[in-house]
Amino acid sequence: MKKTLACILAVLMSFGCCATSAFAATAPMDYGDANCDGSLDITDVTTIQMSLAKLVTLDYLQNLLADFNHDNEVSVLDATSVQKKLAGLPLPEGCGGAMLTDVRVSEFFADFNSGTAATNSPVTFTAKASVSGSGLSYEFLVDNEIAQPKSESNTFVYTFQNAGNHFVEVRAYNEWGFYNSSVMNYEVLSEAASELRLVTLYAEQSENAYTFVAQADGGTAPYTYCMTIKPDNSFGETGLSVQDVAAFNDYANANVIKWQLMRDEADNAYLYGEFSEGEAVSINKACLCFYVKDYVLSAQAKDAEGNISDALTTLVPGVKVG
Repeated sequence: MKKTLACILAVLMSFGCCATSAFAATAPMDYGDANCDGSLDITDVTTIQMSLAKLVTLDYLQNLLADFNHDNEVSVLDATSVQKKLAGLPLPEGCGGAMLTDVRVSEFFADFNSGTAATNSPVTFTAKASVSGSGLSYEFLVDNEIAQPKSESNTFVYTFQNAGNHFVEVRAYNEWGFYNSSVMNYEVLSEAASELRLVTLYAEQSENAYTFVAQADGGTAPYTYCMTIKPDNSFGETGLSVQDVAAFNDYANANVIKWQLMRDEADNAYLYGEFSEGEAVSINKACLCFYVKDYVLSAQAKDAEGNISDALTTLVPGVKVG
């Protein structure tokens, strides 16, 4: 039987950390611009007429923009209204206007990595998106079929009945109905693994914290998670900096925390901690100094019989200071 658990660690940064980044606003698009070339002219009328004659097929954005009179369908009335607009003639109330297309899916992940979840076991998918305005909503699809209609919820729980590869998609909509999507090719197993495995490890960001989530299955519960934090050696650094060590010691001497400062055979400093089921550990503010470098979080699961899983790693972005 599949056994899962989660270990959540909030790492509060001394200088704050980057939340989901904002992005530059894109220029509004005019309703009626059916060919999406950035201008409203007679070619848009022609595009609408050709689509009504089944000579061309409008894509999703074109359909939104071609609905010039906002009656939720593209018809000859839209082509006529655009012609009136171009001729400077009076228009019925509610025609035209502009639509913002600012929406972006920045994160999309599952609580079980692809290739680790089994059939008949619920999997939770989480998406995070940004918009420049309001009205953000999410829609989830599995194998091109809507599995959770549009709502404000950014999480989706699904139980796969069939093993194999499945396409899971999230669409994030803004208040104008424009969406941006992210698609995941998700592999589902026919049965859960009996051997101990660490199946999930990821980092979530908030304004002033990193949250690390680990999850194991197989073996014999309960599980313990053994984690290390080291600099990303692609920057040529093999251990924590002098600033990191000093900041950690200052905080640790004044507080009781589960992380320990360790050194390897080459005297490189790193952080190590063991965390049990449901345990949350935070390292507040000045405990780490994240300079212009990234950190690697590495984790292994240990079960009640002492078996140890293979390691998983995830990147923890550093924060530029000064």
